Amino acid sequence: MSASAPSSNLAQPAEATAQAPLVASPGRGVPALVRARNAVAFAARAFGDVLHAFHHSRRAERWALALLVLRMRKKQFLMKLSPGRRFVKENVLGFSVEAFDYQSLSFFVEEIFLRRDYEFSCEASNPLVFDCGSNIGVALFFFKRLYPAARLVAFEPSKQTFEMLSRNVEVNRLTGVELHNLALTAAEGPVALFESSTQPGSGWNSLRQPRLEGKPQIVNGVPLSNFITEPVDFLKMDIEGAEVEVLEELARSGRLAQIRQMVVEYHHHINPREDALSHTLRLLEDNGFGYQIRTMPWQTSARESFQDLLIYAYRK
Repeated sequence: MSASAPSSNLAQPAEATAQAPLVASPGRGVPALVRARNAVAFAARAFGDVLHAFHHSRRAERWALALLVLRMRKKQFLMKLSPGRRFVKENVLGFSVEAFDYQSLSFFVEEIFLRRDYEFSCEASNPLVFDCGSNIGVALFFFKRLYPAARLVAFEPSKQTFEMLSRNVEVNRLTGVELHNLALTAAEGPVALFESSTQPGSGWNSLRQPRLEGKPQIVNGVPLSNFITEPVDFLKMDIEGAEVEVLEELARSGRLAQIRQMVVEYHHHINPREDALSHTLRLLEDNGFGYQIRTMPWQTSARESFQDLLIYAYRK
């Protein structure tokens, strides 16, 4: 059965660290009337987000998710009013989640819990789930809420982000979780990871230099096939441009045949002159997968522009 992906208008593009609509700072030179107008506009948008969360959530989670959105918007509003104020934690449906910055945390929560990008169905009560590109672990909490007995295997290459991921798992006493501070690559060995120096954990970290400029850190890379020893019920892959080489290696090793369903975030035009989507889809087709494709409604279709595509692949 294929993963499903209910849509939502709450989240903003991951590639630009999501920014909720915020009221203008009350600094000098900003007339009181302008500040008041911006505050009213923010409140109206926040109220719309709360209503959307309520009406597009599962019945059992409507109130909890609506209140969560309201709480997030309130904190974002307070941070804008007082630039020195900082929030780095949130209670997400009973899970205490720590992040490097609240805007990124809000985006992850909206993407995963509200838009439900990684929802899937499985007959087993304890599915084996691989989270490739786990970041601070928000998806792990979603999988555990979906299937409390799920067995989770997570990969995160950034040392700093991995430390926060580990803390989040430990604080919430998650069981059945296996964490690896590794990059996923076509071959084993050291690789360069480009990471934002100003926004750790933002979701921009990549093995592809066009994603971020600056001095990379050297991390250990391993083939994903090394870890697949039994059928995988669901695989989530968001590894910022390395997805094609990892899928190719899985196909060469024969391990792709052991994956039942997956969601791959395909990063189209990281290199504006490189077009490889058809190759990726052909790879899936040749290995027995059907698929659905979704892009983000706010992303431009301008020539050679970057796009995030979600590929929902399932066994035929």
